[in-house]
Amino acid sequence: MLNISIDPSLRLRLILTGLSLFAALLIIILPPTFTVIAFLALVISIICFFYPHVAFYILIFSMLFSPEILVGQTAAREVTFRMDDLLLVIIVVTWLTRAAVYKELAVFRSTPLHTPIALFMAVSLLATFVGMVLGRVGVATGLFFCLKIFEYFIIFFMVVNYVKDEQEIKTFVILMLLVAFLVNLYALYQVPTGMRVSAPFEGEFGEPNTLGGYLLIIISLTLALFLLRSFGQRTNLLIPLLVLTGVILMFTQSRGSWLGMVFLSVPFIILSPKRLFFIIGAILLVIVLPYVTPQSTKERFVGTFRSDPFFERSERFMGMGLDPSASERVTSYKQGFEKWKKRPILGYGITGAGFIDGQFLRVLVETGIIGLAFFLFLLWRMAIFLWDTYWSIDDPFFKALSLGMLGALAGLI
Repeated sequence: MLNISIDPSLRLRLILTGLSLFAALLIIILPPTFTVIAFLALVISIICFFYPHVAFYILIFSMLFSPEILVGQTAAREVTFRMDDLLLVIIVVTWLTRAAVYKELAVFRSTPLHTPIALFMAVSLLATFVGMVLGRVGVATGLFFCLKIFEYFIIFFMVVNYVKDEQEIKTFVILMLLVAFLVNLYALYQVPTGMRVSAPFEGEFGEPNTLGGYLLIIISLTLALFLLRSFGQRTNLLIPLLVLTGVILMFTQSRGSWLGMVFLSVPFIILSPKRLFFIIGAILLVIVLPYVTPQSTKERFVGTFRSDPFFERSERFMGMGLDPSASERVTSYKQGFEKWKKRPILGYGITGAGFIDGQFLRVLVETGIIGLAFFLFLLWRMAIFLWDTYWSIDDPFFKALSLGMLGALAGLI
C-alpha cells in the first residue's frame, strides 16, 4: 500500500488556506451582520487552535454571560440558542482540527465516566429516534435538544483532553470563582426590585431555580476550598464570596436549592477533617437564620405548607396542604408518572412528553426505565470517582476539589 505522510506544518497551511477561501466566500454571499459574526468565529477559531486554554477561559465566562435568543417555540417549551452554544461548536471543531494536525494528541482520554456517558447518550438518541418515527417528536426539535444535553458531555471530554497540569486546573477554578462573584453582584442588583433573582440573560422572567442549583455548586466548592485551606493564606479571600453566595441563594427563593443545602452538608460531615468545625458552624447558622432571613424568604418557606382555599387542585404532604406552586409540581409528577406507565421501556424520546419540571422524572418519561438506569449509573460513577479521589490524594487543593464536587453532586441530586 502507498503510505503518504504529510508534514504537520504543510497540513496546517492547507487548512488555513481552505479556511481563508471559505471566509472569502462568506463575505461575498452573506449580509454584513453575518459576515462580522463569521469573521469573529474565524478569529476565535484561530485563537483556540494555537492557545487551547484560552478557549476554556472564554467558555467559563460565556456560559453565564451569554445572551439568549429565542429561535423557536414548541407546544411545551421554548427553543433557545445562546452564544456559548455557538462558541462551543467553534471550540469542538477547532479541537478536532487540532487533533488531526497534531496526531500525537489523544482525541479521547479514558475516564470512569466515559462508559455511562456513552450509554446514556445512546439510549437518548434511540428513544428520540423512535419518537420521531412514531410522530411524537419533531425531527429538528428532538435533535436540537439532544445536542443541548450532549453539550455538557462534550465540554467534559474536551476539558479531560486539554488539561495537562495542576496550574491549569487552579486557573480554571479561580476563573469559575471570579465568574460566580460577578453573577452574585448581578443578582444583588436585582434584590431591590422585590422579584426572585436570576442569572444574566435568562429570558424575561428568569430562571431562579437554575441560579439556585448553580449557587449550590459554588457554595460547596468554596466551602471545601476554605475548610482545607487550599490557597494558603489567600484562602480567607473566599469568605466574602461564600457569604455573598449564601445571601443570594436566599433571594432566589428556590425551595429545591434550600433543600439541596441539607444534602450538600452530608459529605462534609462524613469526610471533612474539620467536621466538628463544620457542624458547629451549621448549628449556629440554623440558630441565626430566622433573625437575618429576608421577609420574602420566610414567606416563601412557610407558604409552602399553606394551601390556597381558592385553588381547587391543592395537594397534601404528610397531612399538610401545599401552596399552588408546590401542588402544581406534585400534580405534574403524577401526570408524568402516568405517562411513563404507557411507554415504560424507552419512553417518549427527548421533548416527546412535553415540559416536565423535574430531572429524574423527565429522564424516566423521555428515555424510559433504561435511560433512567443509565443516568443513575452515571451519577453513581461520578460519586464513586469523587469519593475514591478524595481518599487517594494528599494535595489539599485536589482533595478540596473532590469534596466540593461531591457535596455539589449530593445537593443537586
